[in-house]
Amino acid sequence: EKETMGADTLYYWLENEYALFKSNGSIENNKINVKAQSGWVNQKEEKAFINNNVQITDLDNNSILRADTCYLFNEMNHSISYGNTLLSIPLDEDTLYLSADTLLQKKKTEGNLLEAYPKANFKSINMVGFCDSLSYSTKEENLFLNIKPVIWLDKFQFTSDSIRIILNKDLIKMAFLNKNAFITSEVDSNSFNQISGENMKAYFHENKLSNIEVIGNGESIYYVEDEKKRETVGVNKIICSNMNIIIKSRQIENINFYKEPDAILYPINKSDLNDLILKGFTWRNKSHIENIIQEKMNKYHLF
Repeated sequence: EKETMGADTLYYWLENEYALFKSNGSIENNKINVKAQSGWVNQKEEKAFINNNVQITDLDNNSILRADTCYLFNEMNHSISYGNTLLSIPLDEDTLYLSADTLLQKKKTEGNLLEAYPKANFKSINMVGFCDSLSYSTKEENLFLNIKPVIWLDKFQFTSDSIRIILNKDLIKMAFLNKNAFITSEVDSNSFNQISGENMKAYFHENKLSNIEVIGNGESIYYVEDEKKRETVGVNKIICSNMNIIIKSRQIENINFYKEPDAILYPINKSDLNDLILKGFTWRNKSHIENIIQEKMNKYHLF
């Protein structure tokens, strides 16, 4: 494998195949293109340590990793990055931006593995989210979000103990919400449609939520609108262990019950706010996560 190096200042020890560089350093091979302001490369052991304005471009998928510091090892196929990390992953007509305290990448013949921890934040056109840690396998196209994850997809907020997202060619196919599952959408600043359950399966069509299957301890609150007057006339509160909720045009269109439901329709002018909040409800600050990613993009002049 051919590998080239360059820098404003470069020291190379032929016998040890070891290089030390300073200022505008670059490393290129048939897998990656690396830029950094300082570091060292051990070609014999196929590892490197680089820092200061690190930028690594993966030539297989055109993803770009930016960070303060990065250690490359295992034939330069694995990397650990930390300090102002920002990974840009091209998607179909979109880009996913990911940041965390530490990013670990492993390139393998059977598929790549990405791990981000702690304080993982991510953003694309259609999705914003955060969790304590996440992992992504390119072979299975599975994204695992661990420890109190929150995702905003379109106008819906998803929370649970952990979330597994199945992708198909960069599009979301399905999301599994495991334990204490909750989906919320904002009607106005004081009113929220809510769905809770032990577990949920959320299905998508072209990255838009199409239906939600609630499995165990199902409850829902959704606001009923007079279509002609375009105003809220009531609130429907439903308790049913298992249910399937159909979504159309970002609104709840229909609810199918697998067992006899316990349902109450509250007139909007006679409803008590305490009756309209399900256990486990929380509405997070989406803009805070967007700002974290935007600050990293501004640092690296990505506008």
